[in-house]
Amino acid sequence: MKLKKRIVIPAVAVVVLVCAAFFIFTRADYHGKVVDISGSKVYLGPLTQDEGYQIIEVTADKDTEFEGGDQGVFGLKKGQEVHVWLKNGELASKISVE
Repeated sequence: MKLKKRIVIPAVAVVVLVCAAFFIFTRADYHGKVVDISGSKVYLGPLTQDEGYQIIEVTADKDTEFEGGDQGVFGLKKGQEVHVWLKNGELASKISVE
């Protein structure tokens, strides 16, 4: 019985740590609403007014992957809820439309 506890408890701890690391490293860098679009720039605001009103500027290029909704920056509309993953500073690697 003691041998099982010695194996099961560390195994469960490892699984929990791996799941937590996966969640932390795969979640979006930004989650907000589109407040403006100018060329290849997308400006994101907070989901609710209760949050601080900080505008985030991200740039989409030909390599940016779009998920959901219409494809490309010009398919985005003001007020849409999006998740954005960045690859270099302000450059978006993926934009997912809710």
